[in-house]
Amino acid sequence: MDIKKTMENLEKNGIKPYFVETREEVVPLVKTLINKGESVSNGGSQSLKETGVSELLACGDYDFIDRTGLEGEELRQSYIRAFGCDSYFCSSNAVTENGELYNVDG
Repeated sequence: MDIKKTMENLEKNGIKPYFVETREEVVPLVKTLINKGESVSNGGSQSLKETGVSELLACGDYDFIDRTGLEGEELRQSYIRAFGCDSYFCSSNAVTENGELYNVDG
C-alpha cells in the first residue's frame, strides 16, 4: 500500500489523515487533537487499547463517556451522550488506497 497516495485520497474524500510510524507516537498525536475537558468516547477497539488511547481518554483530563459495566437505561444514555461528544475514537476494519474506510460490526 502506498501510504502517501492513501493519505491524499483520504483528504480528497474529506477525511483528515494522520500517520505515525510506531504505537508510541499515537498518544502524543491524540493529545494534540483533543483539549482537556472535552467530551470523548470510544468504540470497543482493540487498537485503541493496545496503543494507550483508551487509557488516555479515561485519565481524568477529559469528560470520558464510558459504557463499561453499564446496563439498561444508563447504557442507553451513554450511547446518546456519545453521539454528541466532541471527539469519538474508533478504528476501521480496512482502509483502501482509494481513501475509503470500511467499518463492519458483528
